[in-house]
Amino acid sequence: MGTTAPTASTTTTGLATAGLGRAWSPFVLIPGRGGAPYKAESRRDGVEPGTLERFTVWIADDPRPEPHDHPWPFTSTLLTGGYSERRFRRGADGAWAEVGVFVWRAGQTLELPAGDAHVVFDVLPGTTTHMHMGRLSAGPRDWGHLLPGPDGALVWTQAAASPAFLAQLGALNNRPA
Repeated sequence: MGTTAPTASTTTTGLATAGLGRAWSPFVLIPGRGGAPYKAESRRDGVEPGTLERFTVWIADDPRPEPHDHPWPFTSTLLTGGYSERRFRRGADGAWAEVGVFVWRAGQTLELPAGDAHVVFDVLPGTTTHMHMGRLSAGPRDWGHLLPGPDGALVWTQAAASPAFLAQLGALNNRPA
């Protein structure tokens, strides 16, 4: 039986993978404010079609102080270390409200439904997580941040990668932006 050379691919979740089937991709350093990495991630295709797994080594807190959402549900198991999470949910009236602050430690698994927003902070040194990302429930770029509106209420704003972020990502990973 022959071996097929890996190619770049996109799963039905819309997220780029290494095209290596269930093999883990090389780690990618993710820049925070100032360009220093705050985490390193490796991905692979999930067991179910259209899903992904992500292994994350946390270096520091998420540098984004504003909560963000994801267009897919996920479960994340803390393998080592721990962190705190502040979570938000949109009510029936469309308004965003904080639903709690949670402290997660090694051995625990958290679930985040698609559309809920959260922010990760107080990351303990040596924290690693294994995430199972479910099928996309919106477009692959339909995620964003909660920012205070003119009246102080939280307003969802679509996220966009800035040219500075893309340049930092390329520099950290020795790739052109």
